[in-house]
Amino acid sequence: FKNHIEKDIMCELLNLESEKKSYLSIIDEGQCIIRVNSIKEPFLLGIPYIKRNPLTVSEICRKNEEILDKQQKNSDIMLLDAHKSNNPLIHNDSKIKILILKAILHINSFRNKLKNEKDMRPKEIDDLA
Repeated sequence: FKNHIEKDIMCELLNLESEKKSYLSIIDEGQCIIRVNSIKEPFLLGIPYIKRNPLTVSEICRKNEEILDKQQKNSDIMLLDAHKSNNPLIHNDSKIKILILKAILHINSFRNKLKNEKDMRPKEIDDLA
């Protein structure tokens, strides 16, 4: 606690007697003192510490890339469904829609791969669109 006054206020709120004020100083991380109206005395609650491995920047980037790819695929599907063609075959045949969608996704994947590898100049990549 920052100062002695805060300890006094907490003791009042928890109905701790002044001789038990030291309880506030000895609780460890993951422990807390609980007071509920249905129980007369406050009690100590401990939560076991679960150690987690820290995330690396590469893991965060990889996961973000997966999320962005999934969003891109979903938006491509929505765009394909929203697009109204004059060709009645596209309206009636879902297999054609799937083939068109797969082709779009394949082209986007190929363009992203080229951008990541940086083997081609940006203008050549944009010409693939």
